[in-house]
Amino acid sequence: MRFECLDLDQISDMKNTTLLTLLGLALLLGGLIWQSLQVSRLQEQVLEMNGKAAAPSEKEATAAVASPKENEPKENEPKENEHYELAKAMGYMQRFAEKIYWAGKEKNWELAAFYVHEAEETAEEIIAHKPIKNEKEIAPLVAQMFIPALEGLEEGIKAQDALLFGQKYQTLIQTCNACHAASGYGIIKLQVPTQNSFPSQVFAP
Repeated sequence: MRFECLDLDQISDMKNTTLLTLLGLALLLGGLIWQSLQVSRLQEQVLEMNGKAAAPSEKEATAAVASPKENEPKENEPKENEHYELAKAMGYMQRFAEKIYWAGKEKNWELAAFYVHEAEETAEEIIAHKPIKNEKEIAPLVAQMFIPALEGLEEGIKAQDALLFGQKYQTLIQTCNACHAASGYGIIKLQVPTQNSFPSQVFAP
């Protein structure tokens, strides 16, 4: 068997070739790794962008948790689109107001107080339903105008003072007319009753 001997130059060339090959492979491998990292980063950015678009902000999420059914009415709260017959309720108010007057005129304070309570319940019903007429909210007018006037009339009834009762009743009528005007129904004007509309009812004690 014969072996050929390589000189130093040949050995050196082989080493250089090997080193260059290894270096090339290293560069190729590094390029592949770098490219893979770039692709991963792009994928993460895309996922992050999609996540932000799909997920609500912290403020929105908090609001959603705080009021999951914001557009739904609360229990025992009337719906905003519920049809409420305001004219019918106002008719009851006028009826009770007249009966308050005739009971007070006869000094039947217990009966007058009873109809004051009925008028208050009707007013509270109107406030609860929050009706809107002529693009005006009626509930605040009833709460801020009618209720205080009715409470003033109640003072005269509790004091059983006919003069005070008469003064407070006049204030109630003026307040009703002012409320009508403020709500766009100024054509509806009330006055202190001059004739008993309930001849079948006894108002004397």
